Amino acid sequence: MARLLITFEDDPHDDCGRLSVRVETAAFSGEGGVWTRPDDLSGFADTLSRYPIPADEPARLELGYGAPDSRTIARVVVGPKNARGALAVQVEINDEGDTGRGVRAGFETSYTGVESFVSQLRALLRGGPTEAQLIGVDD
Repeated sequence: MARLLITFEDDPHDDCGRLSVRVETAAFSGEGGVWTRPDDLSGFADTLSRYPIPADEPARLELGYGAPDSRTIARVVVGPKNARGALAVQVEINDEGDTGRGVRAGFETSYTGVESFVSQLRALLRGGPTEAQLIGVDD
């Protein structure tokens, strides 16, 4: 079973928190994390809530560190896979310290799975459950 796991631990002394991302597929798995603001995760949940998700404007969470050496640490993109309503999930996770280490993986999911994931993301931001999970469907 393919899945994406996201956790967020708020820093009570700052306006950011630690986002951890884990992806698991039959062929690949990996995990990593990055410091970010809760608004970034909330915005991602908002774009995931659109129905249908436009092919030319997929839901995207892209986090990393800026100038001078801009690096993406975590990227999650969810968009249409076909005309029958299936969604493609693409995940890229890069090591914060070692630019040569990372993983890219993808899997298929459904709008029902995304709806559940969005609810979990929003609960996570309110201090609810410890993780949000997007489950893949069998190809």
